[in-house]
Amino acid sequence: MRTGHPTDYNEEILEKTKEYFKNCKDRYIKKMLIVNFPSVAGLAVYLKTSRQNVYNWADKNKKFFDILQEILAEQEKRLLERGLGGQYNSNIAKLVLGKHGYHEKHEVDNPAQVEAIKSLERIIKDIRK
Repeated sequence: MRTGHPTDYNEEILEKTKEYFKNCKDRYIKKMLIVNFPSVAGLAVYLKTSRQNVYNWADKNKKFFDILQEILAEQEKRLLERGLGGQYNSNIAKLVLGKHGYHEKHEVDNPAQVEAIKSLERIIKDIRK
């Protein structure tokens, strides 16, 4: 059996990836949450390769790409549900959700809202003088 850092994709890697994902389940031990969060970094460690190899394999193989997308979707789902539910640290959940496109910014494109905000900013500026 070959050891080290595999660079060539094969069906064994696909099976090991499925195994990794299947085993990424949080559990409680004596009322303490033990988090086993699926991640690309975790998968790379499990497969004894680099994150870059994981991304390269996903670019070249549809089945592997699909499983990687499942891992990312599970991340997002858990972060939302368990972050909002208080099981996960909300600051860490917020940080990682940023990688999924969630950001704490508000875009205003309605001209009336833009003008109202500018008016409020002027009023606040005058009050602070």
